[in-house]
Amino acid sequence: MSREASAAPRHTEARATASRRGGQGRAPAAGPGCLVTLSNSSESDRIVVTPRGEVDWDAHEAFGRNLVDALRATPSGLDLHLDGVAFWDCAALGVLLRVRERAAAEGKTVVVRSASPIVRRVLELTGTFGLFVPPDAD
Repeated sequence: MSREASAAPRHTEARATASRRGGQGRAPAAGPGCLVTLSNSSESDRIVVTPRGEVDWDAHEAFGRNLVDALRATPSGLDLHLDGVAFWDCAALGVLLRVRERAAAEGKTVVVRSASPIVRRVLELTGTFGLFVPPDAD
């Protein structure tokens, strides 16, 4: 594992929420928000990202910062487990597409390893699901 990747925490949780009143970093006034878990294992140089809850307009900026920070800490990319996401909108999709573009520019990949029905539906309806499959999947 590279030095950069080894600097990444083994397991970190970050709350990707914003106040419904517009302030960053405060607990939301309503709704569960989104809790993002970042982890890596000695078996892989990739970081596993596991969000839980709602990834919507109120949480998308913080969610994006979590993904970009994780991307910086890995030499090869991100594995996303989105099966715990209860709500996913176009703001969340936009974040995912921008992070994928950044990863590609750095020679890295962003792979969706699992997805909740709402995430899968949004990715399929927008024709973007295929952008997040593992490179070795044929």
